[in-house]
Amino acid sequence: MALVGFVLLVGVLVTALVISDLRGDGADEGVAQVPPSRAPSPSSSPAVSSSGPPAAFGVTPAGAAAPVWPSDLIVPSERSFKADQIERLPYAPEVVFFGGSRSMRFEPAFMEEKTGLKGFNLAMTNGKPEDAWVFAHFLHDRSPRTKLRWVWGVQVSTMYERDLEAGLIQDPRLNRYLPLDLLVEQGRSLPRTPEEVPKVARTDLRRYGRDGVVLSNSYDRAEAQGRTLERSLEVYIKRALAKQQQAPGRSVEKRSRSRDYFEATLGYLDAIGGEAVIIAMPVHPEALEALREHGWQDRHERFLAYIRSLRDKYDVRFIDLSEIESFGGDPEEFYDGVHIKAANARRVITKLVRTFPETFSRDVGG
Repeated sequence: MALVGFVLLVGVLVTALVISDLRGDGADEGVAQVPPSRAPSPSSSPAVSSSGPPAAFGVTPAGAAAPVWPSDLIVPSERSFKADQIERLPYAPEVVFFGGSRSMRFEPAFMEEKTGLKGFNLAMTNGKPEDAWVFAHFLHDRSPRTKLRWVWGVQVSTMYERDLEAGLIQDPRLNRYLPLDLLVEQGRSLPRTPEEVPKVARTDLRRYGRDGVVLSNSYDRAEAQGRTLERSLEVYIKRALAKQQQAPGRSVEKRSRSRDYFEATLGYLDAIGGEAVIIAMPVHPEALEALREHGWQDRHERFLAYIRSLRDKYDVRFIDLSEIESFGGDPEEFYDGVHIKAANARRVITKLVRTFPETFSRDVGG
């Protein structure tokens, strides 16, 4: 029955796309658009509901026309878990820490101690610009009068395109902000029978604070079992070098859906009066030394040039903290080559507050 329901669901969605294609393209010209050679372009996603959100920044959200999934096909989702956490907060976040797993140890409570601003750690496994786009809308819609200070930890791979996480596709709180054609395309890769649905979520294996920060995870368990930083660095460097050799042609200059959503999100934050602070995340000195011998520095410099070029288009602040000397980091306060512990995360926050005092002042913009 579940399979039949899924087939019917896809059929309805495809029909909706065909009908909406006849209505024409409602996207604005001259904005960042997703290349049609990859995922379906948000700019070409038709307006699927007369009452749905309007096209903006090259994206036409599905709104009320987003798919509704059978309950027995819902995949455990880190994105849905984060939405649940946000809904349970007794306040509207003023500072949002976003990024991938490298950003999970940023403590909103430490930021509040430094600035008085309440925050939330929205970092998630493989956090991508598509996630940022969705959650920036989700947070703003929940509290339109709250200024969002978006602290975004990035690295070159931030711009690499990958499949959307299930929660973005299935969760009605989230999928309404993405184009219908993208949801349909990405939905094809999700489980089609209840037997295929994973029973355990990533979030079940971590301990979180109510403000989203990860308090413990597999890195802490490995340390408790005797794993040394030296061994973790050895494993990380070996894997990182293998990845670089497997994808030598990948470049931030190449168009991707993720890069376009990166810029679209910066534009949206500008439009709602938010501020983005982009951080090139720290790398352990030993990992830097090893990776620089195999092209890391060239890719990093081109990535920095791209990020800096965005300051001509968006109201964005940027700081390169890839070297620990830039923020007084401790090489012992890493889990591996790129994942910092809470002590280094606090040093990063202190550096941000000192470097961008106006951004993190409650007196400026609310």
